[in-house]
Amino acid sequence: MREADGGALSGLTQQVEIARDTFAGLVMVSRSFVFTTVGALVGLFSLAPLLLLVVAPPLAAGVALFVATLRPLARRQEEFLVADERLAAHLGAVCPGLRDITAGGAEEHVAADAGQRIDAEVRAARSLAHRGVLRVAALAVGGQLPIVLLLATAPWLLARGVSAGALVGALAYVTQSLLPALQNLVHGLGTSGSRLAVVLRRLGPGIAAPPPATGGIRVPPAAVPSDTPALVLSSLTFAYGPASDPVIKDLDLTVPRGTRLAVVGPSGIGKSTLTGLIAGLLEPRRGTVRLCGHPVPGHTASALRVLIPQEAYVFGGRSRKTSPNCGLIPYPGRSCWPPPRRSAWPRCWSGWAGPLPGSTRRRCPRANDS
Repeated sequence: MREADGGALSGLTQQVEIARDTFAGLVMVSRSFVFTTVGALVGLFSLAPLLLLVVAPPLAAGVALFVATLRPLARRQEEFLVADERLAAHLGAVCPGLRDITAGGAEEHVAADAGQRIDAEVRAARSLAHRGVLRVAALAVGGQLPIVLLLATAPWLLARGVSAGALVGALAYVTQSLLPALQNLVHGLGTSGSRLAVVLRRLGPGIAAPPPATGGIRVPPAAVPSDTPALVLSSLTFAYGPASDPVIKDLDLTVPRGTRLAVVGPSGIGKSTLTGLIAGLLEPRRGTVRLCGHPVPGHTASALRVLIPQEAYVFGGRSRKTSPNCGLIPYPGRSCWPPPRRSAWPRCWSGWAGPLPGSTRRRCPRANDS
């Protein structure tokens, strides 16, 4: 198991919340704008057809300008989300190692690296805000310019038979219906809509069908010659970063079959790192690992491994059901544990392993993996 990627977790949480909270609102805003606009235009036509010549063109121009800004606004929104994810990923990797950073005297380097990502997010936020100015222009053209035009063309309209009451009614339609509806559309679709489009586009490539199941039966590996060593490490070198000093350097080790090896030492000397390399969980910078003659990582080598948790962790369920020898995951060609062996683990075998003491819990996974 590995710790969750901070950047991926931040991106997933933010994107799912955006998609869930805004989709219903976008549907309501769009529907309200369509019905309100159609109703207002029908009302203006019923008052005087000439009023449509004054109100409809700037309204259409404002809506067209707003639609034209959606794609650039979505790009700026995506740049902001990417910058935020990168910053979260960097801080997620740095914060757990602050003590090591201080001990190594790398505060200035780490601070400069984090500062670059923070500056990138600030630039993306400013660019997004600048694009938001175009929404104000679209609102001014489509919702406020018709009011100015009605007032400016009032003498011309009155001279052509439009009554003063119809002119006042047209102002009421624009100020009380069209302008609020356009405001809701611009602020709702322009902000939440662009964010939702970016989220769906970024989530799409990450959605893939799960790999086909390979079956729940674990087949034992083929037999290997008796003279093949159980473990062979050749010039093994590993470091946790391209500029870091190697934790393990040019390690050569051969463990014959039938022997036991214990790596003992204080915390931080690389015991867990060595275990991760042997198990195939870490990729060495240089060198090879062979388990019973098979390269690691590899399908054959994976079948030769068993899981013994470092802490006193146990799996759910009763031990007799989760044992790979006598439960739901039978080994082909291997018989169940004989009664004398089962009697050595009576509490673990018949009951739940969770409430057992720590020492007994540690022995349960060892018994299951034997």
